[in-house]
Amino acid sequence: MTEEERIEAKQKGWIKLPLTHEDRVICTKIAQARNSEKEKKYGSMTYAGKRGKLGGAEAHYFGLLPEMGCCRRWGTDIDTRISNSHGYHDFDVILNDHRVEVKATSYIPPLLRVECEHNYKDIVSFFCTYVENVSMKDFTGDAYLVGWASAEKVFSQAPRRLSSNLPLNYILEESELKRFRSPLA
Repeated sequence: MTEEERIEAKQKGWIKLPLTHEDRVICTKIAQARNSEKEKKYGSMTYAGKRGKLGGAEAHYFGLLPEMGCCRRWGTDIDTRISNSHGYHDFDVILNDHRVEVKATSYIPPLLRVECEHNYKDIVSFFCTYVENVSMKDFTGDAYLVGWASAEKVFSQAPRRLSSNLPLNYILEESELKRFRSPLA
């Protein structure tokens, strides 16, 4: 993110999530375990990203950073369970007894993209987060809360693809998301 984009993000109300070095180490361990389990079922996979293709463990790490940051912000524990079907469970964080799915992007402007193929039946809200400076091997990465939407709003969108080689998604633009209040949402 450029300095100009950083200033604009602050003006829009983005909130930097708290992440320590130890949090990033924990995210690395969870990412490796999730990827290992997922590879048993699907084989080795890569994922398209702004910086090129990410390996499976790197992609999990990218998504875990904002999950961990949300857990730290709201004083809850990250889900470390590993599923044998796809490496992780069907929700990311539980806040006030509500299941929340935390979605990460590295694109500016950020979009909340929710894959149509996944099971989100118990999800109450989706959080859109922006992630930058990610390196699993260096234990780096920063995450920001951008906004959120109810599951009802997300699923009311007509599914679409951002390009022909990407999955079908429910997509909300940043302007369609609700803002987080500060210091606690």
